[in-house]
Amino acid sequence: MNKNAICYFFLLVIVVVLSNYALAEQNGNGFIMRNNVQFGMTPSEVEKLETFSLIEHRPEWNQYYFGFGEVAGIKDSEVMYVFDDLDGLKSLEIFFAINNQYKTDISTKADYKTTSSSLRQKYGQPLGNTNGESYYLRGSSLDFFIQSYQVYKMLGNESNYEEWVVPQEDGIVKIDHYFLSNGVNVLSHYLQYTFFSNNEMNNQLQDL
Repeated sequence: MNKNAICYFFLLVIVVVLSNYALAEQNGNGFIMRNNVQFGMTPSEVEKLETFSLIEHRPEWNQYYFGFGEVAGIKDSEVMYVFDDLDGLKSLEIFFAINNQYKTDISTKADYKTTSSSLRQKYGQPLGNTNGESYYLRGSSLDFFIQSYQVYKMLGNESNYEEWVVPQEDGIVKIDHYFLSNGVNVLSHYLQYTFFSNNEMNNQLQDL
């Protein structure tokens, strides 16, 4: 092999390595979630780490549901993973006590406060809350909350949410935490982690 061929080979190797590095840097894979799951992982990688059993796959939305079990001390919970078009993990959503129709409003408020306290210890004070402004990037669960919140408020029911933004080198991780209640039983208590790349953030700002 002559010198030109050797130089070309090593140049090609460098290009491939840098390309893979660039791709890795666009998926927020430094952020660790439950069972050491990270953004950018494929469905098969997540399934190997997830301790719950796969109970449903919705290919039209690239969603995988795992359950049921205990998450953060809350029983009968379900976990949903959402993947992007390249099968990289985009979002993790936890539905607390979703399989327990007898979960009371009082016990759920206690669960919410306990989960909130843990999140605040880990990520600091929330950026937004029910009485404040919502961050311009939202996960799908918070979109649902915002649509439902005014209705529940008019009916005199108690609901609450809080959100965090955790900076990453290649974007942010958006954390949304909320519950909706009819005053007797909990209707939903959700926690969602969503990764937004720098490109997604810039595109969103350009649309404003």
